[in-house]
Amino acid sequence: MGVINGFSEFASILKSNKAARNGCLVDTSILFSLSYPLDTFNDEAEVIFNLLAKESVPVFTNVNIRTEFIEQHRRVAI
Repeated sequence: MGVINGFSEFASILKSNKAARNGCLVDTSILFSLSYPLDTFNDEAEVIFNLLAKESVPVFTNVNIRTEFIEQHRRVAI
């Protein structure tokens, strides 16, 4: 069973739970926030992804999330 955690809890979870280092499933919202500087949550997304990179935690997604991500970028471009 998966767990949804908030940004504020993320660093402490990585430190206390070794299984959390096996990987992280990300959704469209955080990917878009990370890639679009004008997004409200861009700063938080950058902090999370920098932490994931620093700790060498793999990030996973799926084809549906990828499609939604591309669609959101298309809407911004129009």
